[in-house]
Order: sequence, then C-alpha cells, then structure tokens
Amino acid sequence: MIKKASFFIRNLPPHQLFRLLNVYGLKYGRMRSRLFFKYYSCNWCGGVALVVYGLFIIFYKSSGSFMGDEATYSQIAKESLADNSYLTLHWKGSLWFEKPPVMIWLTALAFRFWEVSETAAHIFPGIFSILSATVVYFLGKDFFRSKLAGFFAGFIFLTSPIIFLYSRVNMLDIPVGMFLALGLLALWMVSSGDKKWWLVFWFSAGMAVMIKSAVGLLLFLMLAAAVIIFKKNEVLKNKFFGYGLFAFLAICAPWHIYMAAKFGSVFWQDYLGFHILERFTSPILPYPWEGNSWWAYFKLFFERSGIWIGIFLFGILSIFASYGLKFKKRSEFFAWIKESERQWIFLAIWFLAVFLPFFFARTKLPNYMVLAYFPLAVFAGGFLNYVFKSRNIKALATLSFLSLFNFLPSFRLRVSQFGEAHPLLPKIFIRYFSFDDGELLLSMFLGFLCVGMFFYFFRREPKYIAAFSGFVLFGMNTLVPFNPYRNEFIKKLGREISDISQNRPVELYAVMKPDQYSFHCVGAFYLPMRSKIENLGERRMEILPKSNSEERQLCFIERSFIDSNDITREAVLSYKEGAVVNCAVE
Repeated sequence: MIKKASFFIRNLPPHQLFRLLNVYGLKYGRMRSRLFFKYYSCNWCGGVALVVYGLFIIFYKSSGSFMGDEATYSQIAKESLADNSYLTLHWKGSLWFEKPPVMIWLTALAFRFWEVSETAAHIFPGIFSILSATVVYFLGKDFFRSKLAGFFAGFIFLTSPIIFLYSRVNMLDIPVGMFLALGLLALWMVSSGDKKWWLVFWFSAGMAVMIKSAVGLLLFLMLAAAVIIFKKNEVLKNKFFGYGLFAFLAICAPWHIYMAAKFGSVFWQDYLGFHILERFTSPILPYPWEGNSWWAYFKLFFERSGIWIGIFLFGILSIFASYGLKFKKRSEFFAWIKESERQWIFLAIWFLAVFLPFFFARTKLPNYMVLAYFPLAVFAGGFLNYVFKSRNIKALATLSFLSLFNFLPSFRLRVSQFGEAHPLLPKIFIRYFSFDDGELLLSMFLGFLCVGMFFYFFRREPKYIAAFSGFVLFGMNTLVPFNPYRNEFIKKLGREISDISQNRPVELYAVMKPDQYSFHCVGAFYLPMRSKIENLGERRMEILPKSNSEERQLCFIERSFIDSNDITREAVLSYKEGAVVNCAVE
C-alpha cells in the first residue's frame, strides 16, 4: 500500500501535488517542501550541472590562440564577413570548396556580434560541446532508464581530454558529432514506437552534412545497420519518414545545387574528389600524423583519453568476463547485460559506424576519433550507473584505484598535452601545497592506503562506500582548463606587420622548419585582410636594402636559418625566433 501511494505521488505533476497537499492543510508546511524537493527538484540536476560545467569549460581561460585548421575556418569566416559573401567561401582571397558553410556562418555571426578574435571563434563550438553533453545525457538516461547514467555519460564525455580540447577550439568534429548523436537518439525513439522522431533524424542528418559533408552520411550507415539487425523494415513505411526526407533535402540541396551550378565540375573535384575520396584512398598530408599507421587510433585512445581509458577497458572486460562465466556462476550483472542487450547493439552500431570508415581511410588525424567518444561515453555512463546503484564494492574499489593514477606525472602530462587542462585534485595539491612529482607519487600511494582502509572499515556500509568512491572519481577526473597561449609569437608578428604596412595586405614568405606547416594557416588570421603567407621552400630570396620601406613583400626567417649580423642589419622586426626582412622572391 505504501509503495503504491509513493508511486502515485512521485508521478503526479507538481501543480496536482500542491493541490493535493493543500487539501490536507499542508500548504506552507515543511512536509510539502520535502516532498517537492525529493521528487521534483533533482529531475534536471544532472543536466543542469553538465551545462554549468560546460559553460565553465568554454569561458574559463578561453584559449587565446589558434591551431592550424581552426585558424583556416576562422579566417574564412573573417573574409566572408568582410566581403559579405556567405555562399561562395574564400580563404586568403582564393575560392575554398573544402567544407560546407554552416560552421563558417556561425563563426561569422559570432564575429559580427562580438569581435574578430579567437575567443569569439570558440563560442559556437563550445555551445555545440554543451549540446553534445546534453544529448549524451539523454541517451544515457533513456538507454539505461536512469538519470544517474545520463549524468555519468555527460561527465565522462566532457572530461575526456581530447573532447575537452576540441570543445575549446573552432573545429567541426564536436558539432557534427552532436548531430550524429541526436540522429541516433531519434533512431532509438523511432525504434521504441515514436515515429515523429523521424523528423529529428532527418534534420540531424541534414545539419551534419552541412557541417562536414560526407561525415553526415554516417547516420544512413547507422540506419541501415539498425534496420537489418533488428529486422524492422516497417519503420520506414511511415509518413514522418517521407516528411523528414523532404526536410533533409531542403537543408542540404540548395547550397550544393548553387555551388554545382556556379562552378560545375571544379567544385565537385575539390569538394568530393580531393577532400573525401583522395583522403580515403591515400595520405594527403605532407607530414602525416603517426605515419598514418594502422595502430595510430589505438594509440590515440591510450594517449588522449586520460584515466577514462581504464574505465572503458574495465567496463568492456567486465562484460566479456560475465559472458564467459559458466551459467551457474552468472550473476545479476549478467542479467543486467542481457536486459540491456538492445542498447549494447545500438552502441556497437554507433561506435563501428564512426570508427571503421576513419580506421580504413589512409589519411588519419586525431580529431577524426572525436566521434568515437560519444558512444564510449554513453557506454561508460551506463556501466558506472550499474556499479554505483548495485553498490558493487569490488568494482567501486577498482574505479577508485584507477582514478588515483591521475597523480602520476605520465597521466597528468597526457591530460595537459592533449586536453590543455589539469585534473582537479592534483592541481589543488600542486598549487596550494606546492607538491612536486615525488610528493604527488607518495600522495598516490597514501591515497591507495586510505581507499583500501576506507573500503575495509566500511565494507558493511555500501552507501558510504558509494559516496566516497563518487568523491574520488569526480575529484580526480574533473578537469580545470588552462590557457596554453599557442602561437603567441605568430600573433605578435602579425600585429606588428599590420602596423608597419598600415593594415594593407602583404606577401609574407616564411623560411621555417619543414614540420611547421601550419604557420601559413595561423599567421594569415593575424595579418591584414587578403595577405598571403606561405613557406618559401626552394625558391631563392634576395634581401632588399632597409631603406626600401615601401616594399610590401616580406620574409620571416627563423634565427636558425640566418646569421645574426644579417638580423641586426636588415630586420624590420626582430624577435628571439628570427626576423622579418624586406625581400624579393624569385
């Protein structure tokens, strides 16, 4: 009887609950407040906490400089805003067909309302990161029927170092990943019987295509796999499927038709031929990441996942071990796995659809694997939810011990290098207690001892153990960003050249080390509009007299490539790294 009454009260809307309480004279009573907060106030706590943390990631010490590709996208938005040209995109004055324009438009919008700066360029990618965590939250919540699972999934997503980094840069991978995740959520809802979600699926597919072209078509791969595996062809025979398909074409077709009509085969050869087909069939970068080896992405998961790689592996091995046990020894954990079998299939479809095409592609880049962290976060969130709700002491102890490894310099350096952030508790120890690496290593062993003792003395109090494990897990894995000041020298160089040229376009030829191929991408953003910048390569350069101050053709020369006497005699600007001189290039 009590359980039925509790269920009835818990499922009442707030206004009906208040009316019921008023009837019994509890209008202003303490009981009313307790009931309200117990049953309603935490419905959105996890989602709100993720949004607040996402805003912290975006705006706290927002990165003050660019990486290579994001500088290119930001420069294109800068030129689009200056020329009022949004359908035909240009980079350094030349036509640019590499990607669809949606993120360029959003970056230009940020520039219009704020200013042309790195911080403004990072606003919309950060917003998409928060939206991604929100979609991951709802996926975890609906997949595993638990708000806690959704919160764990969103938290793991935001605190994976590689995701943390790409949430703070103007790249396309987080935005396109968000729409792929939203499309999969829609597919899940359709398979559960709500056919109106076809509209959301096709809208997501259209936006994903308009952000990163062929990557958006991975949703079709997920759809085909789900229909074949679950044998539900009837879900395609629905009016909302047709409406959604029309919406997809309305989103994607106009811009592609316009570009094809205006530029013909030139557009398709660059848009699909070079940037899709050639990237897939051959390495196109002059200095390939990890040599484009088959093991590059597996190495990436170990390097750029932080301590979560241990959680991923622990969850996967636990599931395989449970399947491998004899039937008599199979526990409630195995029953939970079987109960969630449909969810595991969806997650496997999602992961393989975003992993295998990039794994087999010959051109490999770290940002391509951002998409794989969406299903991994949902999987890990569901696993952690089960462990905490079942109060599995052995699993909680394993999670706590794994989290303490963030005290190790190797793990902290990986987070710093690949996430530009610090784990919270080690940062507190270093900043406020001035611990060096040796003392932090000692702290880790003392942490192991404390965790072991706590688990031993409170082994009969699973609530306390779960609370303590949660504190260790979140304290050791919450990330605090720092500003790396990437390319501060290039930024200074561009500003001073702009002053010298009175903001007129210049031709800047760089004589640099071969591996610094992104210099021409980053430098262009800080130079006057329509300036040209490229590496000099094998071409011959002649230094002009310093008196020729009107010459707008400049060369930046690294100190390692030029004699110190030449720097003092010919430099227009002098730096520790090198000099800018007037020059003539053949």
